[in-house]
Amino acid sequence: LGSMPNLTLLDQLQWLNLSSNYINGSIPDALFTLSNLRIVDLSENFISGDLPELVGNLRSLEILDVSENALQGNIPRNLSRLHNLTTVSLRGNYFSGDLPAGFHLVKYLDLSSNLINGSLPADFGGGRVEYLNVSFNRIIGEIQPAFGRYIPENATLDFSSNYLTGKIPDFKVFQNQERGCFAGNSALCGPPSGNPCRSPPSSASLPYAVDEPISPPAIAVIPKAIDGKEARSPGEAAQTGKNNNLRPQIILAIIVGDLIGIAIFATVFIYACRRKKYNTTTT
Repeated sequence: LGSMPNLTLLDQLQWLNLSSNYINGSIPDALFTLSNLRIVDLSENFISGDLPELVGNLRSLEILDVSENALQGNIPRNLSRLHNLTTVSLRGNYFSGDLPAGFHLVKYLDLSSNLINGSLPADFGGGRVEYLNVSFNRIIGEIQPAFGRYIPENATLDFSSNYLTGKIPDFKVFQNQERGCFAGNSALCGPPSGNPCRSPPSSASLPYAVDEPISPPAIAVIPKAIDGKEARSPGEAAQTGKNNNLRPQIILAIIVGDLIGIAIFATVFIYACRRKKYNTTTT
């Protein structure tokens, strides 16, 4: 029970194991002055606060296990620069931010069940990784081919339950994983995930495909301006055609039709007058 004591007097300490207790409070800075530490196991406690950049002072550190605590903040970037470090477990905390890059020597890296919300770094390294678990985080973006460039083909990876998108790269290290290692990423596709990638439709497969774009209906019916003349609406064009585009033959036909009509009207009128006069004379 209680918080961690000051361990500065144990300057030759190499192995510190306080796992599976009820230790609370933060990790004291004095711990990171013990340069001979090779193994630090503080897992399954109630330790809070952050994991400071001071961890970079532990040059001899080989194993770091602070899993199942209440640590938060960013993962120290200099953690990947500890050249003797082979095993790191930060599982089951509240770490956030980006996943650090440059893990060239680590073999076992468990960052699962945190709040990591960045993307997978292209310069991750991983040349000696045997086990990598980043499941149950909030990692976004695509799995870039560069991320798995140096990871051995027989390594075990777990990307499940994140927000990864896009196609899984055609690297053997990814193709060799079980389907469950990619589960919980609905926008992730490719053979290992079980979700086929949809290819974008070609223009030939689209309905009503044409070589040139189709103008909107409201604009397509309006004639374009020709020789600098202003374009007119259909009504204006029709009216102009009636007034200015009548041929002489049509005009002549209209005149002849009018004359014939007048002649017929005159004939009927004269006939009616004579009929009336005749009736008057006989009576």
